[in-house]
Amino acid sequence: MDGLITDHIELLNEQQVRNLLKISNIVNSNFDLTSMLQTIVDTISENSIWPIVGIVIIDEEKHEEWFAAQRGFKIYNSIEEDRWSLDICISPQAVRSGKAIVIEDFFQVDDLPPGVRDYCIESGYRSAVLVPLKETYPSTVLWLCTPDVTQHTQSDIVFAESLSNQVAIAYRNAQLYEKSRSQAAELAKIHDTMGQLLNMVVERDTSEKIRNAAAQMFKNPIWFEDHYGNRIPNIGGPSAPDKLETTLPIKYPYKDHNVLAIPIVSGSEQFGWLLSLDSHEDFKESDISFLRQLALIFSMVFLKERVFHEVESQVRMDLFSSLVSITEKDTQNSIKLNQRATALRVEIPQRGRVAIVGVDSGNSVIDFSFQDKLARAATTIARWLPNRLVAIQDQYIAMLISPGEENKIAKRLTELNFFFSTSQPILAVGEIVESKNLYGVSLTSALKVLNVVRYLNLKGMVFKSEDLGIYSILFDPGKQGELESFSRKVLGQLLSNDPQGIYWETLKTFFEENFHLESTAKILNIHISTLRYRLDKIQSFGIDWKKSDTRLEIHIAIVVEKWRR
Repeated sequence: MDGLITDHIELLNEQQVRNLLKISNIVNSNFDLTSMLQTIVDTISENSIWPIVGIVIIDEEKHEEWFAAQRGFKIYNSIEEDRWSLDICISPQAVRSGKAIVIEDFFQVDDLPPGVRDYCIESGYRSAVLVPLKETYPSTVLWLCTPDVTQHTQSDIVFAESLSNQVAIAYRNAQLYEKSRSQAAELAKIHDTMGQLLNMVVERDTSEKIRNAAAQMFKNPIWFEDHYGNRIPNIGGPSAPDKLETTLPIKYPYKDHNVLAIPIVSGSEQFGWLLSLDSHEDFKESDISFLRQLALIFSMVFLKERVFHEVESQVRMDLFSSLVSITEKDTQNSIKLNQRATALRVEIPQRGRVAIVGVDSGNSVIDFSFQDKLARAATTIARWLPNRLVAIQDQYIAMLISPGEENKIAKRLTELNFFFSTSQPILAVGEIVESKNLYGVSLTSALKVLNVVRYLNLKGMVFKSEDLGIYSILFDPGKQGELESFSRKVLGQLLSNDPQGIYWETLKTFFEENFHLESTAKILNIHISTLRYRLDKIQSFGIDWKKSDTRLEIHIAIVVEKWRR
């Protein structure tokens, strides 16, 4: 019993020593917390002068206390029902003092909290020794009570303190046992969960399906973010910290919760972040272990999906390139290409058109991040158009569609802004062809539409070849030099004599307002007589806007100059 009782063991009588040894043997043979506490209470009640015994737990956070185990208290119901506010309890006094509180007669104590004396009468005790258990969390107090007035001897108090030391050590041991058992159970659960998720990987389930299953098992929301800040799925909640350069888990606050960010890494490559929000309570060590193992699983999933998508994307690119390269009479190759399309589970319309989604990368050198975003956007479009060929070509996404399907793409085009936050996607639609062997013609017209739109900086997101009319003939980007020479020939004298741009702005607005004097003057915020003076001055620069046969030339020159600027 070395170290288990006080240094005043010589004050204990022979019976107390025997009872203390008996209690020590009993409590140290049981590691189940709940049953151990009840065994302690029963053993003390049967082997001491205190028939009424209780172990009180003090919850400072909830500001209440309750019996973890008790024997002999007459009005006690259950742990759930019998909880008392610390304002009317005396157990905290024992905890604060750090030593036993001896009350020989509750009826003779004047400064008791309200209601304590009534509770003594109802519970059947009148005298008590309250001993705090040392180094326990939460704070715990051993109540040793008798139904009658009792004058406790020094030997009784030493015995009570010895009992509390025994109980404290047994209590801490039981807590450690409970914790280790709980951790073992949690680890077993994690192992079982990881086994289920790995089976899903083997069965080739999608990352989204695996994520949903993991979130349901974890009972907390789970989502991903790649290095570009794209969220998968695009749900509400916090983002990963900016420029987070670490391979270790990191926890940070978000509103009234915590967020845990785990890097998803395969070898030297990091795919992004696995994030979770604590819904109910702060993350435990087992939660962090679960999410770290989950991140390893998703690194395998993403690596597998990347390889699969890269191979499929390359096959689709090759098929598209072949389809737009064959000639109208190349029947043999057309049959082979149809067979390849069937193997890819795509249908090539007999009557159709090429549509392309173009995005300005903002860089003459295409970097990997842009290509990755383009691939994600292509995957998204493929979900909108099941059974259609969608392929990446250089800096655009191409697709073979039936007439009218471009409207389905147009309705959802703004969703691609999720991938391209700094550039507006443009849908350019080529002319309709009546044969699978003529898709090259449709592609040429679609590319021309895209180039003309960029050349003229036209506003909007969706453009069809039939909508551009004369612009598609006149504004051929391949003839950019000729167009600029033409513009300088028509407007050169005006521009060289207009350093402040007054006459240029007047001419441009006049043409945009269809030669209407009043609306032009209003937009320029000048008097109509001033406008007439400027128009006469413009004529002196060789720009005869009054002649109908020269107005078309002037209009084209203005459009080219607007684009150049």
